[in-house]
Amino acid sequence: MSSEPKIKRISPMFATDDMEQTIAFYRTVLRFTPTLQSPNYCVIERDGQTLHFQNAASESVMDAMRKHGECYIEVSNIEALWEHVKTFKEKYTIRDLFARDYGMTEFHIIDPHGILVFVGQPTSELGNSG
Repeated sequence: MSSEPKIKRISPMFATDDMEQTIAFYRTVLRFTPTLQSPNYCVIERDGQTLHFQNAASESVMDAMRKHGECYIEVSNIEALWEHVKTFKEKYTIRDLFARDYGMTEFHIIDPHGILVFVGQPTSELGNSG
């Protein structure tokens, strides 16, 4: 008897023109860990969730991605993560923690290659993080 296939994970893929800089940003700021790393491709992971990065095929690929690539990461205990991330405000473009009208509390950070990373938690869960 066959069962309906299920999606196990969705992993965004982004281009980079500096793999080491990309890995350093996600490791240091958002505390991801590289699980597969080569000069041209890497996978970073945190809490079972992954992002993939590959070297851009050309500068035009990077130009197209800059300021157009976006990723949303939903977390628990956003306040604790915010306390860590806000220490990087001198180095990266960061929008402070704020409540959205659609029920999420978020902060935003732009990675070194122009990807806008939204980090959010349902506002109703604040104070009940876990």
